[in-house]
Amino acid sequence: MTLADSNTFIIILAVVLLIAGLIIGWLLGRRPQSDDGKKPPPKPVPRPVSFANNQIILAGTRPAINQFVENTSTDFGFRLVRMPYRQIPVHVFNPEARYSKDEGASQQLSPDEAANQVAVICGLVTETFRIAENQQGLTLAQIQELATNNGLIADRNYKTGRPVLVFEGDPESTEGFPFMDANPGAAEKAFFNQWAFHRPDNSNGRIGIQLYNELFDPPGNDFDEPADVKNNRTVTPDGQGIIVAVFDTSPYDNYKALVNQDVAIPPPNSGGRSVQQVAHYAVPGLPDARDHGLFGISLIKAVAPECECRLYRVLNDSNRGDLNILLQALDQFILDMAARNGNDQPLKNCVINLSLGITVEPDESSSEGSLVPALTQKLKCMHKLGAVIVAASGNDSAELVNPLPAQIPAAFDFVIGVGASNSSGGRSRFSNLGDVYAPGGENDQVIPVVCSDTNDDDCVIGFAQSISPDTKFAYWRGTSFSAPIVSGLAALLLNKGVEPAQVKGKIIAESTPMSPPVTTTTAGSQVGGIINIPKTAN
Repeated sequence: MTLADSNTFIIILAVVLLIAGLIIGWLLGRRPQSDDGKKPPPKPVPRPVSFANNQIILAGTRPAINQFVENTSTDFGFRLVRMPYRQIPVHVFNPEARYSKDEGASQQLSPDEAANQVAVICGLVTETFRIAENQQGLTLAQIQELATNNGLIADRNYKTGRPVLVFEGDPESTEGFPFMDANPGAAEKAFFNQWAFHRPDNSNGRIGIQLYNELFDPPGNDFDEPADVKNNRTVTPDGQGIIVAVFDTSPYDNYKALVNQDVAIPPPNSGGRSVQQVAHYAVPGLPDARDHGLFGISLIKAVAPECECRLYRVLNDSNRGDLNILLQALDQFILDMAARNGNDQPLKNCVINLSLGITVEPDESSSEGSLVPALTQKLKCMHKLGAVIVAASGNDSAELVNPLPAQIPAAFDFVIGVGASNSSGGRSRFSNLGDVYAPGGENDQVIPVVCSDTNDDDCVIGFAQSISPDTKFAYWRGTSFSAPIVSGLAALLLNKGVEPAQVKGKIIAESTPMSPPVTTTTAGSQVGGIINIPKTAN
């Protein structure tokens, strides 16, 4: 290449670069600006959808539901297909019942029979449908409005349990931490001596529910004798005759094998049959949260050791489920108790524990503004039938200056919404607002706390069969574990003869003020404090 050719190439390259620069500058100048001349903020990342967008839950009389479903194709251009309703066994609570591969001791109800029996008690049938052949492209909100205009309760099939991409109760870490000290009795001793159960004066100033008078130090860590625990309790009621139904996860693959044996909770925490597994929806998942419900039951049994706990699996191994499964399990419990107690007040002396929640966005409410009306209707029915309902408030407030309101169903006024407290007597930073609070642990925003046998101030200890196979105990955090403690207290009050309608008010009134006080985000008034077992139950 000659010198002239080289100069020509350089000139052409410079012209091309100049033109490219002018084009880029022109394009940048065309970018939209905000009113104050600044560049607009980036588009927000879409939130995960919190419901199934092709399903709808309908509640009403059977004729009204059938008529609406039959008319949708001709009148509105879409078709509703009934989703399967699982076969419901009856009398599963009966200790005399026997399951085998050859013959079943439980009568099986058809879907219609099960729905009709619940309708006799609660007045309404609840069914879930898949939306098919939506010719007009109606939105789910429009279909809900059509159903509501036809006299039905219409709802979305919300996801329940842990929100997508969020760890239960602990945004900065994983699920439960195994208890590693395998010395005989060490795990049981740590369980009964954890700060969550004790008074400040015998727990190094840490503030728990004051369940025990003093710390335990049995010879050789021997906890084989239930009297060691019983004689140290600050309260006389023990929950005898009360049923606590826990709707949660389960580590058990086959509930039928559990009918004739005590399961889960080791002595002295077992009062008769500790858990009766009634329903199972096995869906593998990560992280492993199969012990979530069992962990909560161990806390219930510590507070009310003689109550009868029943575990209904409505969440999968990753602690997630949906409203359809939850409603069916609630129907199962209603039928179980009606077969036992009759239809007049079948849920008398029953507590329902819901360590799960539903997050509803503002644009997801129905046309009438009622949030999750199908669940509202079902739980209201159960409340009127005599049940005390306790629910975790949720763990969405870790990064916020002001805590969020409770999730549904903890937000319902007839439900006891439970937030988490820490060992210092304040609200756990991740906890949403609650009607009342109970120990749930704590975490550090910068350096996540990993609990161990030498560092347990910020966790609660409970039974864990799967994630801690060697010691059977683990550490966990979250309002999910505050709620079972309150459920145990509710069982004590029912055991004493307190009317179900008075349980919530009594627990809140007798709670210990928090430090610093927790106020609502709107009115600024102080909400309930940390539950106080002896003050409330004695």
